[in-house]
Amino acid sequence: EDGGRRVVFQVTVTPYPGRDPRNCVSVMMTFRMGPRYPEKEAAKVSIGRRKMEDGERWYGPSEATARELRRQAAELAEKSLGRACAFDVISFVREKLARLNEAELHPLSEAREIRERAAKEEAQREKLNV
Repeated sequence: EDGGRRVVFQVTVTPYPGRDPRNCVSVMMTFRMGPRYPEKEAAKVSIGRRKMEDGERWYGPSEATARELRRQAAELAEKSLGRACAFDVISFVREKLARLNEAELHPLSEAREIRERAAKEEAQREKLNV
C-alpha cells in the first residue's frame, strides 16, 4: 500500500462526563484506522460492554442493544468515507446512551407513578360504588 500506519484507539463513552453518578450505561468503543483512512478506507468501529467496578455486574446497555449500537456506529463510519469520523461516531453513541440512561435512571419513579395512578383510579371506583 502507501506505507502508512494503522491507528487503533479505545475510548470509554458515557452519557455524562467522567464518573458522574448519573451514568447508568457505558460502553468501550474501539476504532481501527488503516493507512488509507479516511480518504479511501473507513474506520472499523466496535463497541463492547463494560463491567462495573465490582467486576461482577455489567453497565447497561444489554448485549442486544450493544450489538445494535455497534451496527449503527459501523454504518455511520462507512458513510463517513472520505472524512474523519471518530468525533461524529462517538457523539452519536453518546446521544443514544443518554436516551438509554434516562430509561435506566427512572424505572423506579415510573413504576411508582403507575402504582400511584392505579391507586387513585381504584379509590375513584370505590367512591362510585359506595
